[in-house]
Amino acid sequence: MLARVRTPMLIVALLQGAALYGLHLALQARVWPATDPRMLFPLYAVCTLVPLVLHLDLAHLRDRLFVRGVAAFAALLAVLGVAAGATIVPALHEHDAPVTFVFGASMLALWWIVTPFLQTAVRSGRPRGTPPYTELFEAGWQNTLVVVQAGLFTALFWALLFLWASLFKVVGVRVFENLFEEPAFAYPVTSVTFGYAVALAQSREQFVLLLRRHLFGVLLWLLPLVAFIACAFLLTLPATGLAPLWKTGHATFLMLWLQVFLLFFFNAAYQDGSQQPPYPTWLRTALRVPSVAVPVYASLCVYSLSLRIAQHGLSVDRIWALLFTVVIALYGAGYAYAALREGPWMAQMGKVNTVMAWVLVALLIGLTTPLLEPKRLAAADQVSRLLNGKVTAAKFDYDYLRFNTGVFGDRALRRLAAGVKGHRERAEIARRASASLAKTSRWESPPPPDLAAVIEVLPKGASVPEDLLTYLRHQADSSTGAGLICMRISGLACVLMLVDLDGDSVPEAVSLNGQPMNVYARTAAGWRRVGEVRSDVHVYGAWLDSVRTMPARTIPSRWHTLDVAGRRFYVVESKQ
Repeated sequence: MLARVRTPMLIVALLQGAALYGLHLALQARVWPATDPRMLFPLYAVCTLVPLVLHLDLAHLRDRLFVRGVAAFAALLAVLGVAAGATIVPALHEHDAPVTFVFGASMLALWWIVTPFLQTAVRSGRPRGTPPYTELFEAGWQNTLVVVQAGLFTALFWALLFLWASLFKVVGVRVFENLFEEPAFAYPVTSVTFGYAVALAQSREQFVLLLRRHLFGVLLWLLPLVAFIACAFLLTLPATGLAPLWKTGHATFLMLWLQVFLLFFFNAAYQDGSQQPPYPTWLRTALRVPSVAVPVYASLCVYSLSLRIAQHGLSVDRIWALLFTVVIALYGAGYAYAALREGPWMAQMGKVNTVMAWVLVALLIGLTTPLLEPKRLAAADQVSRLLNGKVTAAKFDYDYLRFNTGVFGDRALRRLAAGVKGHRERAEIARRASASLAKTSRWESPPPPDLAAVIEVLPKGASVPEDLLTYLRHQADSSTGAGLICMRISGLACVLMLVDLDGDSVPEAVSLNGQPMNVYARTAAGWRRVGEVRSDVHVYGAWLDSVRTMPARTIPSRWHTLDVAGRRFYVVESKQ
């Protein structure tokens, strides 16, 4: 099999590597499509997950049903990517890592659920109808174990490359280190290595099957333990009451994890449902009972979240937690139904899992589109609480709308800044909303009106040139990084040192607190940011105290900067 799929694997991997390298260059140069999340998200989703689907079924590349299925999956990823990218405020694109993570995790989950349905339809020649659960189970866990093995293989491959580079670096040969760090090398090589590892793992299908059976054969014996924990804790609650549970602040989190473990180990015991788990008869009968505990725990979690929502309103995190709890509750209700039915142990679990797979697909699509978008729901609820008087204008978190709810919060803030007709705190709301809209970082504070008064100048007795102050005022709201970072972060002191860095008897100005530590110089066009200073040590408060008492000095260097193929190397002399 490996020889038969080697050529298509190589083609798919090289195309994937080239596409990811192209996206990397766009991000590095900050050009389209990197500047437009509505294009960047779908491109990354398609370039990452579609080749993975192809690698798992290279033998069916000429099958029309498979090609149509992959094309439909790619189209779905593209549509969802556009929808997710459209929720990001362009000015805050670089600061919206949570959206990127949630989208990536959601699309990975979608791939894990949808791919087995496509594979079983292609392999059986049945494009319609629900495939048997045994086939879905085999395909799903086969995919999981193959991908995990391929990931480990790729990680070990790169570990060996780093070892290779480090060994030659010791003897002064850096060519391999430079080569391996080049994106033009890393992307295609990683793609080819991963694709080859997938094909290699699939060529040993029996080994993967034995590995899965061995893994589940061990894990199924943990079900009695987690079942005992779940039942014992539930029976304790009537004696202790719920008050101690809510005082912890993380009871919902712990109970959710208990339910996840319980459901997972039920699946480890059930597997594909083709045979009974190897428990004694009395234990199999007893293990039907803990399945009823899941809906009870889910009800407690919903109650806990509802208390929090009633107190603080909806947030993106609370919406995700609520939906996760509802999904767990649905699984629990299905497993309880399977446990209470007569016949073989948990015989209906396969049907429950199949139905829940489509429920999850629908939820993932809904959560990524405006239909159930958590940021939209959270922004609408928070604004409603403000307008209904549940929270005052002074205590309302405008920055949450700005930095946690994407374009939905941005639109809401703009409506608030324009004025809320008939609201008694209209002016205060508009002022605070406008101030939040002006921020590009959650921890920013508005620039002080008297800039000279808040800047500490070193050496003592020196003063900031007026034209430099004018330049810094103009850069206060700039997204280029040319302004003083201390002007934008509340509580961070502004320390500016005047020192001649280039030996022309004209002092430059260096910002000594916060990152970046900018360097400003007077040019023919006036003051400009010309770079930044960097140190390999952490800048901390005690260091700043010593700066105030010890004069700074510049150290001439006998070594020039070496520029080799666009890379700059700085010589650091060793101390003898």
